[in-house]
Amino acid sequence: MTASTDRAGSGETAGRPAPVRLLFAGATVLVALALALLVLATPGSGAGKPAPAEPPAVGSADAGFARDMAVHHQQAVDCPIPSRQKAPP
Repeated sequence: MTASTDRAGSGETAGRPAPVRLLFAGATVLVALALALLVLATPGSGAGKPAPAEPPAVGSADAGFARDMAVHHQQAVDCPIPSRQKAPP
């Protein structure tokens, strides 16, 4: 008989007895439910309507960053085009 097999119907397997494992599993489920309820009950987690966001001012850092990222991403799209045109068929 190996350590992982059931010992003559005692309810024990390798490691913890069955009641301890059941208690541990129940506690894990309760903690997961409590965390889910906490997330759902937190304001701003989708429980109500979010406040409408104000657009950033034209000269703000956020607007400048968005413009820079738009240029950066367009460059990333345009970058492989010349190399594909030069590549032999």
